[in-house]
Amino acid sequence: MYLADSGMNKYVSSIASVSGGSVTNGFIAQEVDFTEVNGDEFEEKVAKPLAQGISFKRKWNKLFMYLWLAVLFVCLTASRIHLSSIDNYSLISLSLL
Repeated sequence: MYLADSGMNKYVSSIASVSGGSVTNGFIAQEVDFTEVNGDEFEEKVAKPLAQGISFKRKWNKLFMYLWLAVLFVCLTASRIHLSSIDNYSLISLSLL
């Protein structure tokens, strides 16, 4: 945002990123021409929609988070039940292998 606010974005010839930054840069590339956008336009077309898309203001994001937590809880509970069913003899035999 600083580059767009200061007007220095017109000098940018390429942008490189990794991981989550790649998702952000892909979103920017789809929404605006980075070398021509000003600070206010960047905030309106990129920053606000991106922030709203990853925040919990949208009901689908909340639903996905709760679904993910439920799946995680079920998996952890199942692994705990499985591990508690192994007796000490089996654990000793596994450690000797």
